Amino acid sequence: MGSTTDASRRDFMRTAAMSAAALAFSRNLKGDPPQNPVLDAAAHNGDSVNHEVVPWKVLPFPNHQVRLLDGIFKQEMGFNQAYLHQLPNDRLAHMFRLTAGLPSQAEPL
Repeated sequence: MGSTTDASRRDFMRTAAMSAAALAFSRNLKGDPPQNPVLDAAAHNGDSVNHEVVPWKVLPFPNHQVRLLDGIFKQEMGFNQAYLHQLPNDRLAHMFRLTAGLPSQAEPL
């Protein structure tokens, strides 16, 4: 029998993700436009690839036009905000400082 190596699911998923990313990256390097699988399949089968342009029915709007009225979501937002205000700023900024190459004496969260 041939030798086998012990591979975990994590190793398998890491390898699969890196393979998919490499494939996607190599396609982008060619300068090909993004593809639509449905239109590609239709073109491959020899079908005509005509589709109509549908106008937008809903348009995005700025965030300052959104208000959260009284209710459970506003109450939960208040709880989250109160919790975040309890956390020490030095501990919140610990990893940011280390990543930026700055010293940090705080214990990470």
